[in-house]
Parts: sequence; C-alpha cells; structure tokens
Amino acid sequence: MLKKGQYNTAWKMRWCVVQEEKLYYFKEKEYFNQKNYLGFIPLQQAVVRTSTDDVQREFCFELITKDRIYKLVASSHEEMTGWIQALQPQTQLHSENDVIRKAEEQIKQGACKYFKAYEDAVNSQSQIF
Repeated sequence: MLKKGQYNTAWKMRWCVVQEEKLYYFKEKEYFNQKNYLGFIPLQQAVVRTSTDDVQREFCFELITKDRIYKLVASSHEEMTGWIQALQPQTQLHSENDVIRKAEEQIKQGACKYFKAYEDAVNSQSQIF
C-alpha cells in the first residue's frame, strides 16, 4: 500500500500489518516478523474512512488520530474495502459508534411502537363516535 509522508509528502510503498490495536508499517515485506518497523499508527482512538480530499488518488483512505491524519492508498477498491473492514474493529471509536447506533435504533423502535399505540387508540376512539 502507499503511505503519504508527514514531512516529505511523497507517496511511498509500505507493507503493513495490524497487531495489538496498531497498524505497523515496514519498508520491506520481509520485515513483517521483526521489530524494525518504520512506525506505527495507534488505532484505539482513531477513525478510518475513505478520503474525499485526495481526488488525484483512487482508493485513498484515511486514518485520523488525535495527532495526525494518515493517508493511505490501496491498489484496488477491494483492497481498500478490506483494509477499512480490518481496521474498523480495532478502533475504540468504531465500537462506541456501534453502541450509539444500536441505542438510536432501539429509541426509534420504541418511538414507532409508541406512535402505533397512540394511532390505534385514536382510531379506536373515532370508531366509537
């Protein structure tokens, strides 16, 4: 995958692996099992999303942390989707968003039941008259 540098903003090929809520990136594929990584991106409080800023690069996505926005480019739409799906469960914010989404769904379901009961009550009263 390509990664955009922070200071030298050139795109460089990096080999990546996700371990222990971090995305480690390496200069060479052979270094995956070694500790000589170039760096890592903390995922616990990150947000991963497709990038809308970089229109010059197809299949670009971002990892947004409190310190920086990391831009990465996959070689295909399928690879980008695979990386996003692999990274999202590693992020704490994704988990919190799941809880919020489920709570919102329960609230909507409760509101629908309430309004249905209200509508049924109004309809039954109008039939009396």
